[in-house]
Amino acid sequence: MFLPPTQNPARLLAEINMVPLADREDVIQEAWVAYLSGQDPLVAVWRVEKRRKRHRARNVRLYPTLHAREDQMRAVRPIARAG
Repeated sequence: MFLPPTQNPARLLAEINMVPLADREDVIQEAWVAYLSGQDPLVAVWRVEKRRKRHRARNVRLYPTLHAREDQMRAVRPIARAG
């Protein structure tokens, strides 16, 4: 999947590569929506990741075993650069 154009594409790629594989496509879509609406895609990535971390922290406190498998699946595989 291609990334939206930004002033700092290497930073955007680095931030997206730190997102777990299960959430990566959603984060890229949020970056595109931000770009098309005239906002900074990098800020959108930060916002989505922060929201995901808050949600996970809240649910882990309520259901400690619910996210045990997610911790095992957090393998970070970088996406390839286009071109």
